[in-house]
Amino acid sequence: MTTSVLKSTAPLAAELCVKRRNGEVVKLNSISFAAHFLQDEFDTPSLLWQVAASNLETAHRLPDRIPTATEALRLLLDSEGRMIDFTPVPNAGFVRLF
Repeated sequence: MTTSVLKSTAPLAAELCVKRRNGEVVKLNSISFAAHFLQDEFDTPSLLWQVAASNLETAHRLPDRIPTATEALRLLLDSEGRMIDFTPVPNAGFVRLF
């Protein structure tokens, strides 16, 4: 991921409560924190990882894509058994696809 995405202060459309590999629970609430989490926690990028990373890159440039990026990230983390809970940010446009 680009340096600008790793430094982005843009918020996600929902606060995602997730587990690290070591079991520690963290909350992802910004594009940069989510991008760092993806880089740090996944050794072998899967197709879902690539989709989530690509969506974060796009959302960094186009804020109206933040809900889509948040949902892509949620789907990845849910499929990996890392998702604990999520809280949509009011008026942020979060739409759950599945």
